[in-house]
Amino acid sequence: MDKTGKRIEELRSKDPKNADFHVDGTKKSSQGKTRSNALLWILLVLCIAALIGVVSYGYNIISSRVRKGTVVAGVDLGGMEYDEAANMLRGLTEAQTLSVSDEDGNTLFTLPLTTLVGQQDYAANLQTAVSGGSLFAVSEEAVAAAVNAALFPVGYIADEPLDAVLCADENALYFTEPTHGNLYDAAACTEAVCGFLGQNNSFGSIWQVTVPHAYERIGSEADEAALAQKAAVEAYTGSQISIRFVDNIEYTLSFADIFAMLNEDCLTPGAEVRVEPTRVTARMDSICDELGVDGTMAKYGRCAATREFLYLKPNDTGYKLDRATLDAQLCAALEQHQGQLSTSYDYTWWLQSAYGWHGDVNNCLEVSLDNQYIWFYHDGQLLVEAPVVTGDVLTNNITRLGIFQIYGMVTDTVLTGPTWNDHVDYWMPFDGGIGIHDSDWRDEYGGDIYKETGSHGCVNTPIDAMKIIYDNSFMGMLVIVRN
Repeated sequence: MDKTGKRIEELRSKDPKNADFHVDGTKKSSQGKTRSNALLWILLVLCIAALIGVVSYGYNIISSRVRKGTVVAGVDLGGMEYDEAANMLRGLTEAQTLSVSDEDGNTLFTLPLTTLVGQQDYAANLQTAVSGGSLFAVSEEAVAAAVNAALFPVGYIADEPLDAVLCADENALYFTEPTHGNLYDAAACTEAVCGFLGQNNSFGSIWQVTVPHAYERIGSEADEAALAQKAAVEAYTGSQISIRFVDNIEYTLSFADIFAMLNEDCLTPGAEVRVEPTRVTARMDSICDELGVDGTMAKYGRCAATREFLYLKPNDTGYKLDRATLDAQLCAALEQHQGQLSTSYDYTWWLQSAYGWHGDVNNCLEVSLDNQYIWFYHDGQLLVEAPVVTGDVLTNNITRLGIFQIYGMVTDTVLTGPTWNDHVDYWMPFDGGIGIHDSDWRDEYGGDIYKETGSHGCVNTPIDAMKIIYDNSFMGMLVIVRN
């Protein structure tokens, strides 16, 4: 190798990466190499751009469909074309309705959803919903207009709210619930609807929106005046008052009794609460009639209480309750809010003028047609009771109702009539040809015998009972025939 070649090798060994030398030992120029590198870079950029185009084209094809598993408003749109999905959401929106109610569940209005949301860009809305946003672009002004039109239609008239009112039933005082009227709070309804539409709600049944405070005017609860009135009335109705009548009948006034004795306007706030004597009398009339403890419909009284008491017709007989004294005592007890009252009676007996006589009620015979039974009272005590057979209903030979007297007493005699000729041991007539007697031709007494095979009007009585009755009776003794 000559000196030049050696020199070149020496220089190349010192710069193996970049040195490029001519044969004469001078370094070659890098301009050509730079051009080659530029061409390579340009070619690389073009390749990358082409690749991006291909990828972008493929992505556009893929992104025209909704991603699998995407659910919007309760609808699975995965795999659908975006346009197809948007059209589906439009159709569901047009079919959907929304109902607004107050906190008590009362419906205020129901509207088509499209009335509230108007025209929507469902393609754009779908992109928003897929990203987790709302399906609807809600316009508060549009919702407010629809809500106002629904709440306040043409000709709408607002009802006044009503405050709580003090009332009474049979057992207690109470306040009615205040009412809200129908002046609605449109702003509250609009806010509730807008909030609901901003959520991703599922299509399906009617959408329900509850407005906690749907009214601008609410009736008030009971005020201090009403509460004070309630306390004043309860001071009377809470009274413990009992009345002892004849025969140890004791009656305790109920809430309804006492309330009925107060002034009619006692529940009006600010009104005086007082006992009304005329209302006391009216209520006591009802109580005495129910218990049968006073003259008209009075119990017969002064006989042993072994059977239901006998109720008599008006002005027949009975005992007269001193009502004037009782009513005055009751008024005083009500004002004192307590009392235990005893009653007094006038035991002067009176009968209908048709009879014109008075009887001894400690000794009498009582016959019940319904029960087919006889009771014999002697000196105020029940001496005999027995089943009987009275007048035949089928043939209209009935035993007359009323109060009568025994006017005859005969033993061992024969009773004769158009179709009968019967021997009896004891005969005690009290109503014309009708009387009480034994009847040995009968084996049974009581029950429904009298309805088809009864007597000709007499009271057929078993022989054992009839003997005791006859031996202890007297002329003029009372016979009471009742149902």
